Amino acid sequence: MMNFTLAILLLIAFLGSGAFFVLISKDLKLERRSEESALPATSAPAPPAEPPASE
Repeated sequence: MMNFTLAILLLIAFLGSGAFFVLISKDLKLERRSEESALPATSAPAPPAEPPASE
């Protein structure tokens, strides 16, 4: 009976650590994405130049 209880506790701990890792990695991805969007406009590629208007 003790072995069964220990196995259940280890399973819960393993699943909990896995869920924690998933949440942390998602948080880091969101943080990295928000840093990319907060970069100054000078690092963004220049918009294409408009062709001269000919009449």
